[in-house]
Amino acid sequence: MEPINGDSDQRPPADREVHELFDRARTVLNAGDVEHAEKLASQALEKEPDFLPALELAGVLACQLRQFDRGIIRLRRLNELMTDHPGALFNLGNALVSNREFSEGLQLLERADRLSPGNPNVAVAIGIALRNLGRIREAVARLEAVVQVAPQHLAALNSLGSCHAQLGQFEKASSVFQQAVSISPRSIELRHNAANMLLELGEFAGAANEYRAALTVDSRNPDSRMGLAMALDGMGEFDEALYHLRKVLKSQPDNLHARYAVVDTLEHMSRLAEARSELDRVLSEHPQNINFLFLDLRLAMRGDDARGIEERVERLAGENVPSTLAPRLYAELGAAYDRLNRADDAMQAFTTANKASAEAWRQHGSSPNRFRGRTNAVRAWVESLEALPRGPDSARTPVFVLGFPRSGTTLMGRILHQHSALWAADERPSLRMLVDDLEAEGRVFPNDAASLDDDRIASLRDQYFARFPALPEDHQLVDKMPLNIVYLPLIWRMFPNAQFVCMVRDPRDVILSCYMQPFALNAAMANFHTLENAAALYDEVQAIWKSATALMDTTQIHVCHYESLVADPQTTVEALCRFLGIAFEEAMLRPEKASAKGVLTPSLRQIARPMNTESVGRHRRYAGYLKQWESTLNPWIEHFGYGESRET
Repeated sequence: MEPINGDSDQRPPADREVHELFDRARTVLNAGDVEHAEKLASQALEKEPDFLPALELAGVLACQLRQFDRGIIRLRRLNELMTDHPGALFNLGNALVSNREFSEGLQLLERADRLSPGNPNVAVAIGIALRNLGRIREAVARLEAVVQVAPQHLAALNSLGSCHAQLGQFEKASSVFQQAVSISPRSIELRHNAANMLLELGEFAGAANEYRAALTVDSRNPDSRMGLAMALDGMGEFDEALYHLRKVLKSQPDNLHARYAVVDTLEHMSRLAEARSELDRVLSEHPQNINFLFLDLRLAMRGDDARGIEERVERLAGENVPSTLAPRLYAELGAAYDRLNRADDAMQAFTTANKASAEAWRQHGSSPNRFRGRTNAVRAWVESLEALPRGPDSARTPVFVLGFPRSGTTLMGRILHQHSALWAADERPSLRMLVDDLEAEGRVFPNDAASLDDDRIASLRDQYFARFPALPEDHQLVDKMPLNIVYLPLIWRMFPNAQFVCMVRDPRDVILSCYMQPFALNAAMANFHTLENAAALYDEVQAIWKSATALMDTTQIHVCHYESLVADPQTTVEALCRFLGIAFEEAMLRPEKASAKGVLTPSLRQIARPMNTESVGRHRRYAGYLKQWESTLNPWIEHFGYGESRET
């Protein structure tokens, strides 16, 4: 908080002691000693309780020191003495917002804005109040107006980035935070905010760079080191992640976040005995910690002890789970019930998880149908085509692994990554981000995809490949992103000779699995909060694929059934290699040996184990729950050959 008044005409005679105290307070404050300055300003008030400059300074400084009770009393008195003064209103309103008294604070700030419009500090404080009151889009409008006229206003940029993040607009948030970092590169807060958005986007290498930059400013900052460890874990650099976590724990041995991350990272590495040892030590000290109790269940799920799983489930069933943790923890509880073949209990847990996740999404101010609007537009456009809007040939062409989430795309990506000539990226929204950029230019997707000229196509290709900086020059990119089916209009223009590997799995198992996963919240995954929406999205996406393949050269398409892949991997992978025109390599049959770098999906733990058929036919146990959506799924069950006669 900073005072914006400073123009009071109440100036004491030089021979009064209050004048000396106030001037000393200002001098000390300019030297950076807020606490001492507040004491001197308070002493001035003891001499003259209604001395306006001291009331303002002492009030603001008390709030800066988080002593809001004292600070707000002083600022209220200032407003009594200076009725409708914009500066006094701002200081009190800002103090109330900082003390989480958002409604009253907003009223005062809006009065200040009406009396003296155009002050960017007032507008930023209004934006912060609006965001905290859940009026996020109004906050964005206020803050964008500030940034438009004052593009280097750091508080405005920081708050605007936070608003975009709260709306789930992580690309926009990342761009705003990066702009702020470029203005103030030594700000640890801004570095952390920029890094957090990169983590949300799965850009782990970029996040790691931001945290490393923060550590150059303060090498002892535990939050920077924790963030770096999380980024490294996402990159699959588990040993280095553990190194940084151990350093955090050396200075903060009771840091439960770091202790949790150590166990979590060891589990990612399948070093289960070490993970268990670390976890048991934490639980001996914190036996009621809900996070560690669920981590205990997760480790038990990695073994074969059904009794151990059941004992943990029964204990957790009676625990009070905080709403912020409910989506993840109830999903884990549901997975345990599923493992124990307790279908009704599993569905109850998954339903609780999804209701909590849907509520979190609703608080973003978002609608789960936003992504559906795009799928509907693409479906209508593709169905209207008589020929493909193909672009110019490309010297570099990826292999696209498509499908629907939970259809085996991650497994396929790992299989292909094991080939010496291929490099598989995992779930990077590169095409979606290009479409977002095009729409920001005023283009309509997908209709305007056919009108892009060759120069624009070339620039889009450059932008696309720039999002895969780790791609070796002598390897072909495998872009594994299931719902890239929705972006086929752009793929056709950018890469007309691309090869497509489409993963197919029994639609009932797919829908069920999507419902059972604690996906990160975004406009697409929000459709999996109900089986109804999941089935509807499945229908729309597969309709796009069916219409698209009717227009495509069949030599560019290879359909792979998940069930065939796990039942007879060698035959299935050999056929895949023939399609791609590459030699079969034995390493492809050991996807669990592939690097886990960049695997963001719920498949992370599954890829660390050999292929298995555990989840094939799971829908039979949940037939009653799926029955209501049979009319939506049945056409696809038949289309993909999953009628009752199919051997799985």
